[in-house]
Amino acid sequence: MARIAMQQRLAGFTLIELIIVIVLLGILSSVALPRFMDLSSSAYTASVKGSSSALAAGINLARSRYLIAPSTTIFGSGSDPDLSFSNATYKYPTGFYISGSPVAFTNASSGAEACSGLWRTVLEAGGATVNLTTAIPTPDFVAHRLEPGLVGTNGGCYFSYRANVGITQTATTFILYDSRTGAVSVTSTNPYP
Repeated sequence: MARIAMQQRLAGFTLIELIIVIVLLGILSSVALPRFMDLSSSAYTASVKGSSSALAAGINLARSRYLIAPSTTIFGSGSDPDLSFSNATYKYPTGFYISGSPVAFTNASSGAEACSGLWRTVLEAGGATVNLTTAIPTPDFVAHRLEPGLVGTNGGCYFSYRANVGITQTATTFILYDSRTGAVSVTSTNPYP
């Protein structure tokens, strides 16, 4: 009986061993934690880059369809055409049809709505959400018109990334679409500071 009791006592950990393990875990966590702290920022950046690549691919597809068979209905179906191609030289989408009339992306009153239409048309369903405001539920992106000359573009659209900021906070990442060159880029520079 004494032998069994002695074996049970020897099977545990000493206080020194427990302290050493806790110190080692503390050292490991202090080294590993900073690496994992920035993962959400990296995930947001990857999300924006993925959305911008998808937008660029959709715009290039629309341009290709337009070059093959010029038409006012590239993606749409029904009574309303969809993308407007008014730039005869470069042939990238320059606007969106709203209520039967083409509206340029740079239009002061309806340009943001046209930009939102561009996003929804070329990305179709299932992608990142876009809206004209930061209303609840907060969309992933908010569409805006981009006046010519701002941030080195010829005008078009910009989409502010809202998924990583609150409703009252200012967006920090933007996707720019230049409707003359078809360029789609990601920037942290607010076109309207």
